[in-house]
Amino acid sequence: MNSYKLYLQVHQLTDRLGTSNPFDIADSLGYTVEYASLGSLKGLCTTASSGDVYIGLSDELRESPEKYVVMAHELKHGLDHTSCAALYTIGNNWEGKMEREANLFACSELTPLQRTIWRTASKLQRYPISIRSTR
Repeated sequence: MNSYKLYLQVHQLTDRLGTSNPFDIADSLGYTVEYASLGSLKGLCTTASSGDVYIGLSDELRESPEKYVVMAHELKHGLDHTSCAALYTIGNNWEGKMEREANLFACSELTPLQRTIWRTASKLQRYPISIRSTR
């Protein structure tokens, strides 16, 4: 898949679903996402013979912002490889065409989400909220 087709895939998906959050997209598509002990793996995606997509994320990512990158990466595998029952893992991130495409998808998909987070953080810095005790 060339860069332009990847760009179109990301933007058509986010426009259709109204979000660039990979967790919300997976939920909208009916994918099952769970945290689990995955050893040295950060994430994995597999498609059952029924066509159901399962994404596993490492327990270690639960409270980390890195979970968005790993989730977007695995989401790409789920989108492209639903016709086969296979296991895709993040090992050597830049090895093989499918891994490169999943990484590029994750970067493209997360750009609008990062802009939203940055804008929100900027507004909070410009207009700090003072919290006072009501006692």
